[in-house]
Amino acid sequence: MPTVSAEVTVPEFQSGEPSASRDTTTQYAAWRTPRSVLLSCQLSRGRSASTASGASRCSTRRRFTTVTLLSPHEWTWTRACSPTGLVYIVLTVVGLGPPSPCPGSAIGLLTRQGLSKTRGTSGVPPERRPDPRSTRPVRNLERGDLSTDTYVAVDLGATSGRVIVGRVSGRSVTTDTVARFPNEPLSWPDGLHWNLPAIYQNVLDGVRRAVRDAGDVRGVGIDSWGVDYGLVGADGRLIGLPYHYRDARTRGLADELDEAALYRRTGVPNQEINTLTQLVAERRAGALDPSARLVFIADLLAYLLTGQLGAERTLASTSQLFDPAGHWSEETIDAHGLPRRLFPETRRAGDVIGELRAGLVDDLGLRAALPVRAVAAHDTASAVAAVPAAGDDVAYISCGTWALAGVELDRPIRSEASRAAGFTNELGAAGSVRYQKNLTALWILSECLRTWSRDGRARDLPALVRAAADVPGFTGIVDPDAPELARPGDMPGKIARFCERTGQPVPATEAETTRCVIDSLALAFAHYVGQAAHLSGSRVDVVHLVGGGANNTLLCQLTADATGLPVVAGPVEATALGNLLVQALGAGTADELVAVRAMSAASSRTARYEPRGSPAVETARRRFEALLAPAS
Repeated sequence: MPTVSAEVTVPEFQSGEPSASRDTTTQYAAWRTPRSVLLSCQLSRGRSASTASGASRCSTRRRFTTVTLLSPHEWTWTRACSPTGLVYIVLTVVGLGPPSPCPGSAIGLLTRQGLSKTRGTSGVPPERRPDPRSTRPVRNLERGDLSTDTYVAVDLGATSGRVIVGRVSGRSVTTDTVARFPNEPLSWPDGLHWNLPAIYQNVLDGVRRAVRDAGDVRGVGIDSWGVDYGLVGADGRLIGLPYHYRDARTRGLADELDEAALYRRTGVPNQEINTLTQLVAERRAGALDPSARLVFIADLLAYLLTGQLGAERTLASTSQLFDPAGHWSEETIDAHGLPRRLFPETRRAGDVIGELRAGLVDDLGLRAALPVRAVAAHDTASAVAAVPAAGDDVAYISCGTWALAGVELDRPIRSEASRAAGFTNELGAAGSVRYQKNLTALWILSECLRTWSRDGRARDLPALVRAAADVPGFTGIVDPDAPELARPGDMPGKIARFCERTGQPVPATEAETTRCVIDSLALAFAHYVGQAAHLSGSRVDVVHLVGGGANNTLLCQLTADATGLPVVAGPVEATALGNLLVQALGAGTADELVAVRAMSAASSRTARYEPRGSPAVETARRRFEALLAPAS
């Protein structure tokens, strides 16, 4: 690796307030791999005297004006920034061969200087000066402070859960899955519920195994799907089992709510699964205890572990009861006859929730109490935190049971066009807004497999995907968000009836049905990525696809074809990785979200898919948009 010297000139802030301070702080960092260097500058402006809250306002599209490299090698460079305002440049040596898919030798060189112009040399880094306002520990990585901290991530999905041990240094993270378990709902006489006792026991067993295998653990973080909740009574006990978001008690109820008013307040469109819709159903049934407290699933598991109630903000932002400015929407709560007491204090990702209850310390074989830390507790927020993006002109698709396709912004979009398109504004790990479309995804394939397996023959999804790649594509397509595909039961039959109703060829084999689902998901991803860019005024040059869908090579390639953009697939375990890295961010092992994403990039295997260009894809896109036209 040659020594590199870079001179970076940072322009002054364009102040949103005429009286705002021009004081600027610059944080310079270099992340080195065998082929590239990442330079970062964190810019912050003094508080505006004319802003009551003291918050500063400035553009997130900041740019370096000058980059001078002193090296015998030729370099290419790209520039970018994150929604948190961290501007960075990736410098790549030309002609040194392809980069390693998992560069484990990345080294972070960090310094903080109060200068608007910073000169640094990667071979001889200036000493890092700690921010006097920060209480987090600071690591000087070049001088050998490369100790590893161990964290445990509990990642609860709507169909399965896992417990993962992560060993985080200042430069990368390694993971080891110590437990996996199914998450099956319970069909009771009064509706569909989550089996919370089984989830809790599986979490305890997984944490016990993690502690046994990993030894010294610094903390535990829990993420889960959104919208669902438990109710805790005034005596601290759980009131019944949490309902499943697919329970029928909310059917048709979302249409009765004033979506336009709700969208202006919360940035979330009406859906039957929303927390608000579920609570209105419970209130109308007389089943809502006025003394109860609402606790989302990840927060509920944290409560059972620590005894501390609260609502993590990324989870709260899925509820249609939360203002993306960062607080509960009291106007929405009051308008729907809900008691304000129901809604607990909120937490930020990275906050310590509390320590494990005394009885659990001995049970889990711990020498001392273990802190439980709030992560970006909505699983998609954790996944997006781990997107290994090297720029700001990116879209993301988090693809698992559900898919969420969108872009990160610094403020919500609550226009009428956005509402009509069904886009939601949910919070990210560092306070960004995840502007995205939620749609059903791999759950459709899971339901197909469940139906096919009734004949007693096990089905292998990778084998079905390979078979699907060999049948003609874009024949029959469906809208993954169609109401008839939203409920369990005979999914292949529902797909066939959808195609028949819309005058399309009906898939006749399992491979054709699988291809229909994958084609439809790719077209949906392309449609909603394009809409997200258009409605938010964002430029998108590359799409990052993370989560379980990144394993589906056919889906990734077809998504590249349908979007006309490169697709970077991976990491597959993005949610758990984001969970671990946000814990590290809160504990001081990592600094800033961009550093977290650099660590994710250094720790993950990804695959890049280039669009192939095909007239058949363009025709299919028009057909897909025609399917959506009646809904829009």
